[in-house]
Amino acid sequence: MKNLITLLFLVFTANLFAQQEAHSLVDYMPFYKACEERTGEKDMRMCAEREMLTFINSHADYAKIKTSVPNAEVFVRFVVNVDGTLSEAFPLSKDVKLDEQSTAAIKKIFADMPSWVPGTHKGEKVPVALSIPMKF
Repeated sequence: MKNLITLLFLVFTANLFAQQEAHSLVDYMPFYKACEERTGEKDMRMCAEREMLTFINSHADYAKIKTSVPNAEVFVRFVVNVDGTLSEAFPLSKDVKLDEQSTAAIKKIFADMPSWVPGTHKGEKVPVALSIPMKF
């Protein structure tokens, strides 16, 4: 029994250390993958922002998103993982209240979003935490 507890503790500890904390400042920020073939970073980033907004607008179920304030701006925090997938999407706001249905609808947008080009820091891919404003 003691060996089992020790083994479980070691597995749990290894999982904690294996998980990388998301960075907020990196050498190369992640971007929406639809425009990675563009030449020139400015052109590529403008295209990526436009394509991401197009995706959000076409996948947002605005009928399910209700805010306590009309035309409210809510920041959505999410993490771009080292493989480009998104995780941990969560709406944040001090002044605007969202119910569970609204929060779930916002999270679904990011769960359905295609992979991004991951961020890099010191030449290695790293998870990066981002926030974007959304108006409802």
